Parts: sequence; C-alpha cells; structure tokens
Amino acid sequence: MSILTFAERGGFKLLAVSRLSAGAYSLVCYLLNCTAAGAEEVLSTSGELSVLLGITERLVRTAIDELASSHIIELMPVAKGPTFRLRICLDCSKWENLRRAPQNKKRTQIGDAHNIHPMPSHDALVFPAQRIGNHKLQALAGGKEKQSKTPLINSEEKILNDALQIYDAFRNQKSQGTHNPDKEKSYAHLLVESHPVEQILALIQHFGAEIPSLGMLAGAWLHYSEKFHKLNAATSDLQNYRKKHFTDDKKLRNLSQAELKRGAAGKVLLTDDEQLLLQIFVRHENPRRQLYWALQAKERYPHLDDFFVACKDLAISPDAKKK
Repeated sequence: MSILTFAERGGFKLLAVSRLSAGAYSLVCYLLNCTAAGAEEVLSTSGELSVLLGITERLVRTAIDELASSHIIELMPVAKGPTFRLRICLDCSKWENLRRAPQNKKRTQIGDAHNIHPMPSHDALVFPAQRIGNHKLQALAGGKEKQSKTPLINSEEKILNDALQIYDAFRNQKSQGTHNPDKEKSYAHLLVESHPVEQILALIQHFGAEIPSLGMLAGAWLHYSEKFHKLNAATSDLQNYRKKHFTDDKKLRNLSQAELKRGAAGKVLLTDDEQLLLQIFVRHENPRRQLYWALQAKERYPHLDDFFVACKDLAISPDAKKK
C-alpha cells in the first residue's frame, strides 16, 4: 500500500485522534518519512533511534512496544544483538483498538481501525523544498508551480549521472537478477540527493553483500555510516601506531650510528661489547626491544650512560601488545 492510499483511507486522521504517546508519534512520523522516501524497512537500534528522535532509549523501547502491540508497526529482530528492523503497517484495517495504548488519563472511544471508512480529502501535504546543487526547487502554491529562473539542467544531469554511478557500484556487488533495477535506481537517486557520492560509494564497497538493497542503505544510513566510521577509526589508530613504531625504530638506529661514529672518531671510549650492542641496535629488526634488555644490564656498558639517557623512552617491553 502506498502513502497516498494510506492518506485516502484516513490513516493520518486515525493517527491524529489515536492519542499515542509522544515517543510513539515521533517514531511513526520517522517511519512514515522513510516510507515516503522509498525505504520500506529501517534497520536500526534503540540507541540510534534515541539520537535521531531526541528521546531516551527507554522511551524509544516503550514507543516500539506500544506501536507493535497495536500492529501499527512490524518489529523484526536481526539475528542476535540489539539491531532490529522496523516497518510501518499502512493497512489501517490491521491496527488493533488504539485505546489499549498506555495513557495516564482515560481516552475517548474512537473505535477500531476497520471502522474508519475511506473518504475523499482535499487537504494538501506540503513537503520542504529540496535543494539540487546551488539551486532551489520552489514549492507548489495554489496549484501553480513557481519556476526557477536559473536553469537546473546541469545539476539534474549530474544527479542522474551520480545516481547511475551508485547503481552500477551496487550492481557490481550483486549477482545478476537478484534485485529490481527500477527500484534500485530510484533508491540511488534518493541517496545522491541526501549524501555525498564518495561516502555512498565507500559504504557500498566496504559492506558489499551485507547491504541487500539500496533502499536498506537509505533507511539505515546512520547504522552503516557509524559502523564504517568506527572501523575506519580503528584502522587509522593502527596505522598511526605503526607509523610511530617505525619512526622510533629509525630514531634509535640513528642515535646508535651517531654513537658509533663518535667512538670511531675517538670522542668517546667504547668497549667491544658496547660497539657490538650499538651495531645490534642498528641492524636488528626490533631494536627497541633489544634496548629494553640492554637497559636491564646497563652496568655492563658504562660508557653508554649518556646514550641510554637519550633513548631510554624508546624501549619496548617484551610484554607490550603487538599490533
């Protein structure tokens, strides 16, 4: 059932008089918006919905229970874990008596959903004006469209090209015949209007087969983007650690070479053991771990006191976690 049919059958009117809790109304409006945008299901968690709706997780869970018990929404857990799928039921005849939703005060009897008869409506739904590039599409007023004086051909063509690029990237992740091309192209267009193309492509490339459709990606954008950023943050931390590790290794090798040159120039007296130790620092794969052991027996290297003071912070304990 479409949003238009839902409205014609009095769905919005029924919601208006149902006296749901504030959290339930917020969740219903969010799901209706997702459905109107082409995302029939929303993959999320109570924590993510709490951020989106601006209410506590407890109120989110209460709203879900309230709407699910009245069959206004369908709640579908995803395997194990906190993630679940939500879908709004647009068939009002399946809704149960809304008087049973929790309220502090006794509510007026409004009857079951199947007692609401379809009726023609002349009311209009006004959606926010959209932006394409730097141009604004004007809203309709009085049945006449206010045309923008600035041509939008270039911007519209860019969006179409970007949407095709998104669709092609998604199709390459799927086997042929497993998706509806027309639907996926419309979802691609929706994604391009809402998010940067580079970010969309990154999510498609990273999650691959985990995303069943572009509609799911659009409906659960926050879930996938946050997961992607967390993985990237972990990778970035690892890369920074490795970079620092190589930099510190190089620093120790440079200090060791400089000390060997001082010894060869007669500026400092070095014993054979001390020269051998410095050569180990220069050539060893893990010189900073060797430095740790040398510091445990530094009394054997009396002429390297100044050297040890300069590089003691570079030592790595053998118990340190390897990355």
